[in-house]
Amino acid sequence: MTDMQFVFNQYKIENEKFLHTNFTVPYFFINPRIGINYNASDFSNMYASLSYTTREPRLRNLYAAEDSYFGATPQFHIKNNGSGIRQYNFDAPFARPEHLFNVELGTTYRTSVSYCKINFYWMEFFDELVKSGQLDIFGQPVTGNAELTRHLGIEYDAAQKLNRYFDISGNITVSDNRLIDYEIFENGTKLNLHGNPIAGFPTLLGNLRLTYHNEQFTFSALTKYVGSFYTDNFRIEEHRNDAYTVSNIEALYTIPTTITSNITLRGEIRNIFNTLYLMTGEGNAFFPAAERNYLFGCTVTL
Repeated sequence: MTDMQFVFNQYKIENEKFLHTNFTVPYFFINPRIGINYNASDFSNMYASLSYTTREPRLRNLYAAEDSYFGATPQFHIKNNGSGIRQYNFDAPFARPEHLFNVELGTTYRTSVSYCKINFYWMEFFDELVKSGQLDIFGQPVTGNAELTRHLGIEYDAAQKLNRYFDISGNITVSDNRLIDYEIFENGTKLNLHGNPIAGFPTLLGNLRLTYHNEQFTFSALTKYVGSFYTDNFRIEEHRNDAYTVSNIEALYTIPTTITSNITLRGEIRNIFNTLYLMTGEGNAFFPAAERNYLFGCTVTL
């Protein structure tokens, strides 16, 4: 298996009335992938793949124009023209594109009543945009490029048909996500963060779902586990978001009306046990998740 992707994206801001900023930043990438698949039987296969991908930063990494009234400025290097007038070099943004080299190995087993898949991945990121542990005035995380980061993990995904009406499925991911080469300056001091965990990445994730279904009605219960993770890259225990488990239930009922249309009613209760937990955080600022909440919907298909 081979794949080659050609990507062209371009950011452009012109006629800005506040700071009179005008710039165009183009990005052109070639992303190749090569892999091999071996069908060991009618039910199982093994595969391996290598890929290299490049992705541009967000526009907000170049210039948070909506915040310019509060002091945000374009994030580009300054031209040294000797005139003393501040001029930006719009060919040289601070934020660099991310580059990823990815290796994946896995195997899959599938029958009419069961499915399981094991996948191992090794991702080497060059210039990955990671959280700096700071927030802007709107509470959005500030990011910067890390010279080298590494994501290693193993994923297990499985499903089993219990009988005509009941299915059970789930997945689990165990990973290690670390800064390999990353230094920052804070208050004029150089900090070496080599080997620290990357903010926002839990070591353990898991989901388990039980589903009942017939021709018109579907009901499912989902339990999700998210392991603890740091909210910045400094490995400070007070900046660790605790692990949490949350459960949801969902029901769908389809009402056939005519040969060419039907109506689907949907109801969902999220966080059914009303668990109080922190969903995420930035540095020493933590953000609680919603308590028990409800969602109802109706879809008409013509």
